[in-house]
Formats: sequence, structure tokens, C-alpha cells
Amino acid sequence: MQPELKPAPQQTPAPVPPAPAAPAPRKAEPPRQAGPLEPFAFWPAVLADLEENDAMLISFLRGTRAYCDGKRVLFECSDAFRDYIRNNREVSKRLKETIYRVSRTKYSIGPYEEPKTDDTTAAVSLDETLHTMQALGVDLKIVDK
Repeated sequence: MQPELKPAPQQTPAPVPPAPAAPAPRKAEPPRQAGPLEPFAFWPAVLADLEENDAMLISFLRGTRAYCDGKRVLFECSDAFRDYIRNNREVSKRLKETIYRVSRTKYSIGPYEEPKTDDTTAAVSLDETLHTMQALGVDLKIVDK
């Protein structure tokens, strides 16, 4: 007679760890609102980067200033450079990449144009001015010559 064998231990399957949750889809950055134009604080660093890496671009932008409204960087430039950058996407792309590399924020770019002053204020006639002054109590003596 053979000795009685103990039953083989039953292996229970290891609990399956729950599958890691798929990473949440990256939410798009909320759109930035355009605000008032302010000097672009990163512009000196952008110019320094261009000085080292892009002789052509820095030759047009050396000594300029730039402004930002939260969505766009507007930089001072000549009309010739403005037309050149509009027609040459590669130059535009390189400038945007430099701005991103320095500021870590993507901006649209464009030329800065000084706000136009309206000198079209209605001229006040002399008679209206004299009448207003008299109404305010100013003593006037009008002498016709």
C-alpha cells in the first residue's frame, strides 16, 4: 500500500491589479484675452538670443522695442521688414520660436504701429470762446479794428 499523498496546494490566481487609468486628455489652455498693450518684458532676452543665433533677424530688430497684449507680440520695425516678414513664413516662424524659447509662451507676432492721434478736434470759434468766457464772469473788452 502506498502512503496517502497530500493534495497539491491549489494556487489561487494573483489578484489582477486594476489597469492604470488612462491619463486624462490634456485640456487645451484657456484662450488668453487680449488686453492693453504693455512693454514685452522678454524682448531684451529675445534680442540677446537672436544676437547669438540669427544675424539676419537681429540686423533688423537691434535697438527696437516690443509690446504685448497677452496674445500677440508687436515689435517695432521698418516697413520693408514688415513686408518681408509677412511674405516669408520661415522668418516669421524663427522669430516666433525664439519668443517661445525665451518666454515659454506661444504668441502671434506682428508689427507695432504707433497709435494715430486724432487732430480733428472741432475748432472752437473765437465768438464761442468769448461768449463762454463772459458766461464764466470774465470781464472782456472787445475792440474792433
